[in-house]
Amino acid sequence: MAKIDLQGINKAAVTEALSSLKTSHGSATKSIQSSFTDLLTNSLKAVNQEQKVADKMATDLSTGKSENIHETMLALSKAELSFNLVVQVRNKVLEAYQDIMRMQV
Repeated sequence: MAKIDLQGINKAAVTEALSSLKTSHGSATKSIQSSFTDLLTNSLKAVNQEQKVADKMATDLSTGKSENIHETMLALSKAELSFNLVVQVRNKVLEAYQDIMRMQV
């Protein structure tokens, strides 16, 4: 069996996460669920904002309001990468859900 290098793990963060899970099962589940929901919501809002900024920069470039093609291309690439990441996360979540639904009880 391969050894796992744990030196890069922040011990304080792990301790804090474990202590938050020591609360009652119901409140811990609700806390984890709401934090996961908040994380997804905030991530989607950030990706949407990046898409809007990239679209505005592309529009400004095409109409002549801006001449900075480098920043426009960087914004478009960043928006594309963010969107691809969201799609991959969605695919993984969907795959996990389908695996759970296939389990025999």
